[in-house]
Amino acid sequence: MGEIFNALEVLNRTMKLGLSGTDLLRAEAGFKSAFAQQGNPDPTLPTDPVALAEGYELVATLRPREEALPLAQLATLARKEVYRPRLRVDAKTFKNIDQALLAKPVSKASKTAVKARTGKS
Repeated sequence: MGEIFNALEVLNRTMKLGLSGTDLLRAEAGFKSAFAQQGNPDPTLPTDPVALAEGYELVATLRPREEALPLAQLATLARKEVYRPRLRVDAKTFKNIDQALLAKPVSKASKTAVKARTGKS
């Protein structure tokens, strides 16, 4: 799994969210889709979120900031991003991801969670 999935998994454990692996995969696929469309508009990337999730991974690297930012300033920037996010995942993308997850063999508990989100029985 890629760095984004691992970051989400750490967030899941740190915040005790109780998300399943399928929930984390859904979030990762949604992020990849939004990032591909807005953060890196490469016309050769697939627009289908499932093809993007299956065929690509986002690799992150740590590098020094040009200027160190105090934690208080980072907290302010984080609050602003939560209220006005630059990356958004539309409902159609999540519907495509959910349909693909329902079509793939996953655990029964994960299927139940996806069905609950999509409203399908």
